[in-house]
Formats: sequence, C-alpha cells, structure tokens
Amino acid sequence: MSLTFGKFRIIAALLLVAVILGCSNWTKENIAESQRRGDVIVAAIEKFHADNKQYPPTLDQLLPKYLSKIDPPIAGNGKWIYTDNGGGGYFLGFGGDNRDGDPLSYRANTLNGWVIDTR
Repeated sequence: MSLTFGKFRIIAALLLVAVILGCSNWTKENIAESQRRGDVIVAAIEKFHADNKQYPPTLDQLLPKYLSKIDPPIAGNGKWIYTDNGGGGYFLGFGGDNRDGDPLSYRANTLNGWVIDTR
C-alpha cells in the first residue's frame, strides 16, 4: 500500500510542477505581443514629445489625443511601468516585481528596441 501511495505522491508532485510551469505567461508569443503593444505606446509617446517638446509625465496623458486606449501587456503582471525621466527620456516596461525572479522587458528612448532582463 505504501508503494502505491508513494507513486501517487510522485505523480501528484509532477502534475503540480507541470501545472505551475504551464501557467507562466512568459511565452515567446506573449512577450512578442506585449512588445508590439508597447511599440504602439512608444509611437504615441514620441508623437507627444514632438508636439510638446517633453515626454508625457504619465501614460494617461496620451489619452485620447494620441491613443484611444492603452492595451495592457499580456506577459508579466499585466501592467505597464512608465517613468518620465524629467529632462529628456522615458522608460517603458512590463513584468513582475522581480521578487520571484520574473523577467522584466523594457525599452527607453535611448534604446533601439526591447530588452529582456532576467536578473
């Protein structure tokens, strides 16, 4: 009986690991779609900058003139991280809080594309 119970525990543990790993939304497709959504936001940020000679203090400043809505990223925690660096730059990213090792993907006006930081 204990051998059967031991096999059950092993199978249950393997299934739990498979479910946890399968729930990760950091798939290649989700990252690519989140970055595509971010590119739309970046284009609006740059239009705002061209019109106002400064970057928007918040993403909400892009609504409704530059964007009708801001689609959230589907990878990570589903929230955009945006910072106006004050003088001449911005940071836009998505991801987790990194306490549990979540990757963070970001871009800035000084970068030529997206970076994935797995820390």
